[in-house]
Amino acid sequence: MGRYRYGLVGEKLGHSFSPMLHKAFGNYEYGLIEIGRGDIDDFFERADFDAVNVTIPYKETAMSHCLPDEVASDIGCVNTLVRTADGVKGYNTDTYGFEYMASSAGISFSGAKVTILGSGGTCRTAAYTAGRLGAAHITVVSRHPSDMGLNIPCPASYVGYDGKYDECDILVNTTPIGMYPDIDRMPIDISNSYVNLKAYIDVIYNPLSTRLAYRAKKKGIASVCGLPMLVAQGFFASKLFMGEDIGSDPVGSMSGADREVLEGAVRAIREKTGNIVLTGMPGSGKSTVGKALAQKLGLDYADTDEIFRDENGMKPSECIRLKGESTFRRLEKKAVCSAAKTGGRVIATGGGVVLDPENMEMLSLNGRTVFLNRKLEELATRDRPLSEGSENLKGLYYRRLPIYLANCEFAVNVEGDVGSVADTVAHELAGDRIRPGGAGENRTGGNEIGGAGLHNIPNRSAEENLVKRDGCMNILIINGPNLNMLGIREPDIYGSNTYDDLMRLCRKKAEELGICVRFYQSNHEGDLVDIIQQAYGMYNGIVINPGAYTHTSVAILDALKAVGIPAVEVHISDVGSREDFRQTSYIRQYVRATITGHGFAGYTEAMELLSGNVQADVLP
Repeated sequence: MGRYRYGLVGEKLGHSFSPMLHKAFGNYEYGLIEIGRGDIDDFFERADFDAVNVTIPYKETAMSHCLPDEVASDIGCVNTLVRTADGVKGYNTDTYGFEYMASSAGISFSGAKVTILGSGGTCRTAAYTAGRLGAAHITVVSRHPSDMGLNIPCPASYVGYDGKYDECDILVNTTPIGMYPDIDRMPIDISNSYVNLKAYIDVIYNPLSTRLAYRAKKKGIASVCGLPMLVAQGFFASKLFMGEDIGSDPVGSMSGADREVLEGAVRAIREKTGNIVLTGMPGSGKSTVGKALAQKLGLDYADTDEIFRDENGMKPSECIRLKGESTFRRLEKKAVCSAAKTGGRVIATGGGVVLDPENMEMLSLNGRTVFLNRKLEELATRDRPLSEGSENLKGLYYRRLPIYLANCEFAVNVEGDVGSVADTVAHELAGDRIRPGGAGENRTGGNEIGGAGLHNIPNRSAEENLVKRDGCMNILIINGPNLNMLGIREPDIYGSNTYDDLMRLCRKKAEELGICVRFYQSNHEGDLVDIIQQAYGMYNGIVINPGAYTHTSVAILDALKAVGIPAVEVHISDVGSREDFRQTSYIRQYVRATITGHGFAGYTEAMELLSGNVQADVLP
């Protein structure tokens, strides 16, 4: 066995990012050093290296072969060994990586009750870090609970998985459950316990976001996964490799330049391992655009329909005709899971993949979703049994459109050649392409139909309670039943312009006003209530046309009152001159203004009002 200068020591190291990180952090060669369990003591004893990182399962073993510093001694394991004239010194930079990860998500341990899943070496690191940062109490959850003798300044308790932890403020997963390739697994279900949970931390970094982290974010809980920890521990280890003193507070004393290096390394790994997921109607061009986009960005390409065919020996259309749609959807779900497991891909999905929330959950763990919107008359329908025939196609499109919009970060019109569409998608993704993974990390885009000129605004699953991003005011435009049929529905009253025309007009006005806008339309009262509730903390204002629910829905009124977001009521027609039953508006008790009879211009007037450019008077 030759002499090593710098590297990572472990038992199996097939997919480590450490060489990539240390190339960015230091001017030295860094390799992967795989050592069997029977040979590890001899390797540490010979210490034939300058400096190495140590990963599982050898972090505790290394303690007996080095002079650990005070931090490593308190934790009980090391992850960094540096050979010096005085012998091999041991350090634990994982604690600083863990601290950096939490701080990057705005999570504070001061006075918090912390619950840690798992009782291995990473649990020791998490407990020590939380304790030194001011946690009030640590609870360790494991299959065989026993006193770990944690050296921490706060009380600790040890329990099994069968309890409820209503007083837990911060939940930390240090188990491997949910890690690649088993990304569909979760260590616990937080739906019925952890009711007061404020933050979730997961040390897993592959996938970029675990399933439990995804669900925590959907519940509005700040969460972060392990990539920032991985990068930061390597950064501080590299400084020790070079003989630098990192001090007692390396995270707090980081320079701006150091933070830029760290953030750049995090972005580089996300860019290398994240996915871009394309959704849209059957025949919208997902496959052709996806292949062009993958080639442009240097990513692999995967198609859920092709995976389905390989796994089941038939095309989706054949399965639907022979076995029915329900059987097809069940089998399609497996194909989606297969596609989602591997990173570094552009994934083209089947048109109905978005109908199953669990499909979108799996795809979101490693990726961002882009909706490709193609004009109805241009959609290909050959060999697509669910969309054959113009009426079937039209009905399918308008049923699915709100679902596509609710499950994407931004949308792009499929106009022009394939290359130009791929260029538009790439342009929107440029600069910070892949960012799933935790609070403070997601770059989210406006869920509106359109290519160029999209505004980046928080989407419904964003975890940050920020209503302004980069100084941009965010406005949500909500339309109720039948407004998706504009241009078809009673043109003598509502005109011949379409819903797409309305969105284009509002996007243009948004650009003029320097604001961000997103659209939502549904024919279902409960969906409208849901989107209003989900707007809380995300939008500065709401423009709402409830359609017929204007005259019947107390629930929509109550939802607006509950979130307290300034709102303007809009009606395309002059409802005051129409039927008696249209003279009642429940939401008028709440809204800041009502605009009726101004056609599509009423929406842009409402946007001006909410942006503060006009007075908040009730308009005729």
